[in-house]
Amino acid sequence: MPYFPMFVSLEGKKVVVAGGGSVASRKVEKLLPFGAKIKVVAPEATPYLQSLAAEKKI
Repeated sequence: MPYFPMFVSLEGKKVVVAGGGSVASRKVEKLLPFGAKIKVVAPEATPYLQSLAAEKKI
């Protein structure tokens, strides 16, 4: 499946990540350095995502 590269400034933008598993954790980890305001929507989350939430980073 070909992917379309997208060059967008995420600084201050709201980004929703659906899911709280290992894939979501990797996505959040990649997004954090770009200044996005990340919201994770999931019934359960990995310990990594839980720690980011406790630190108010997501």
